[in-house]
Amino acid sequence: MNPSVAVVGPHPLPRSLQVRLREGLRAEFLVGVYVPDPADRLLGAGPCAVAGCERRAQGRDLCGSHYSRWRLADRPAMAGFVASTGPLAARRGLRRTQCYDLRPLPAGLRLEVAYALQCRLDERAAGLRPRQVARA
Repeated sequence: MNPSVAVVGPHPLPRSLQVRLREGLRAEFLVGVYVPDPADRLLGAGPCAVAGCERRAQGRDLCGSHYSRWRLADRPAMAGFVASTGPLAARRGLRRTQCYDLRPLPAGLRLEVAYALQCRLDERAAGLRPRQVARA
């Protein structure tokens, strides 16, 4: 076996690439589960638009529960809905939509995805949602 090639999953990954990725990643991305800053609108999700609601926004700046209630109310004007709706209790722990779980990925792919997240954050390029990464 060639010592310059590390076997990771079904396809060999050049060791030099794996080393370069590891060296290029900041410590915050060298984890199995990356949790973005909640205020970061690119990789994270800001707070729900309803005053006092501590859940993270998922759609239309509303958390999943408020979004569902807004849809069930036949999508009234957002400003009126937000003003007339109360907060919901914060949930304990992280949800799948709040973090990027890279643990199921093979080591080489995990480094590549982490590097892509870091680059998107640094360049303020189009974000990825955790569901998109989970599909990988």
